[in-house]
Parts: sequence; C-alpha cells; structure tokens
Amino acid sequence: MNSKAVQPLLEGIITDRIDFSFIGDGTLVTGAAAKSPIKAISVTGVEGNQNSIIVKPDSPIQSIADLKGKTIAIAKGSSAHIFLIKALEKNGLKESDVKLVQLQPDEANPAFQTGKVDAWGIWDPFVTTEVQSNRARIVASVKTMNFVAPAVMIGRDKFLQEHPDLTEVYLKVYQRAVEWLPNNIDEAADILSKERKMDKALVKTLLENTHYINAPISADIASSIQSTADILAVSGTIKEKVDMSKSYDNSFLEKALKK
Repeated sequence: MNSKAVQPLLEGIITDRIDFSFIGDGTLVTGAAAKSPIKAISVTGVEGNQNSIIVKPDSPIQSIADLKGKTIAIAKGSSAHIFLIKALEKNGLKESDVKLVQLQPDEANPAFQTGKVDAWGIWDPFVTTEVQSNRARIVASVKTMNFVAPAVMIGRDKFLQEHPDLTEVYLKVYQRAVEWLPNNIDEAADILSKERKMDKALVKTLLENTHYINAPISADIASSIQSTADILAVSGTIKEKVDMSKSYDNSFLEKALKK
C-alpha cells in the first residue's frame, strides 16, 4: 500500500506533525497494513462516530437492499467503508454488487449534493450536518444495525517511546474531559462551536448523540478490529492479511487511570 492510500490523519502521524489522533477501526487497519508508526492506546467509542449510509431526501433508496447496482461515495479503508461492507453482507449483498467511488469527505460532499453518486457512506459531523439541513436522510447506521464499530485513540510510536509520561498525562486529561462532558453539554458545545467555527446547535446535537469513553482495548474490541482487517484483505483494500495484535498498547492508559 503506498502513501496515497493512507488516510490524511495518518499522513500527519507519518510526517511527525501529529502525536495523537482519533480514528476508526478501518483507518487503524490501513495504517497497520501500510506499516505506519502508530499504536492504539485507548478505545474512545464503539459506534464509529455514527457511520451511516445517507441518500438525498427524495431518493427512491429506502434500504440497504436497494443499493444494489447503485453508485456510492466512500473513503476506502475508512470505518464507513467497513460499515458498508458489513451492512451489504447482512442484506445478502457483496461489495461487487454496488459501484464504489473512492472519495474523501471534502470530495464526496459536492458529488453527493450534485447527484453524481446515489448514496454516501460517511460519519459525523457530516451525517448530522446533512440530515439537519434537510439535504439527506439516513438509510442505515451502525446504531440502527447494532454493529460494533470501534473508534480508537492512536499515538505516534516515537512520541510514545520518548514521552511516556506526557502520554499518560494526555490520557489522564482526556479521562477528565470524558467524565466532565455528560453534565456540561451546553458549555462544551459553546467551546467547541467557537473553536471549530460551527453552529452551536449542531455541535450540541453531535455531543448528545456521541457516547465518549476512554477504555483499554479489550479482547472483544481486538476481535472486532481483527475482523475488520480480514474484511479489508478480502475486499482488496489492503494487499494481504495483517495481524492487528501488535497494534495495541494498553500500558499508558492503565498507568494513567491508576494515578
């Protein structure tokens, strides 16, 4: 897999511009397949940031089964791509039964709006933004299909090795934020809307719809991520099977939560 196949966040890690980031299980797998210098150090969610398949409000597509033969915008290797494959399989379809168009969100949005694709496999905040603006409706999501779609925090290997204490401090501060957020949604929305220059009502909805956690990579989560790796290998998104067991390090979080 060449660098063009690596998700933008991973490129920041590889070029030493980012030390920590939040990614879905698909991106973790593509990173591991590309031998990116990263480790997952915490599970931050199990719903994949509301991965969904969305269509225009007047689209005739009402179910996953209706996607057969349709054109779908997707960031290949992303958590949304994994969700789509699993959703298709659950409805008796294969990836080859649809027409995938490889597009990152900034490219997919205009393609979706102008009708160049029939559907879009995407995550929040894009899902909520499009739905609340009456520009889209959800056909299916990880919530409606009850799928486990882990989101994880990753760290750059060199930073983790050189600054274990700072890594623990970062995780400890993140834990405080996770504990503070549920009872302070309005204040958090005010802060984030100003920082991200987004509508406060939209940010508040996103926060209310997201259950943030900060937990070790459990055996169940590791199994789910390995399943994702196997799916991407079969689909040809990654060139060969990858053992994900070496992509985790719970030690930093365990130490952070003890202090």
